[in-house]
Amino acid sequence: HNVFFSLKDNSAGEVKTFVASCKKYLTKHPGEVYFACGPLCESLTRDVNDRDWDVGLTIGLADLAAHDHYQDSPSH
Repeated sequence: HNVFFSLKDNSAGEVKTFVASCKKYLTKHPGEVYFACGPLCESLTRDVNDRDWDVGLTIGLADLAAHDHYQDSPSH
């Protein structure tokens, strides 16, 4: 499950708050095998890099049932 968020207010403080919220609410779900969330890396500025987002989220889930459970979770 990959999501790339563009925030209305993408100031450093708001990005930090959003990342903390993702870590609080979107991790530790049944079947989760990998979780990563963080801001766009400012130093990666090659022309081939998509930089039209502020926070990236990746969650690896064990199987389709774990994915479906995650999607229906109240914290999601």
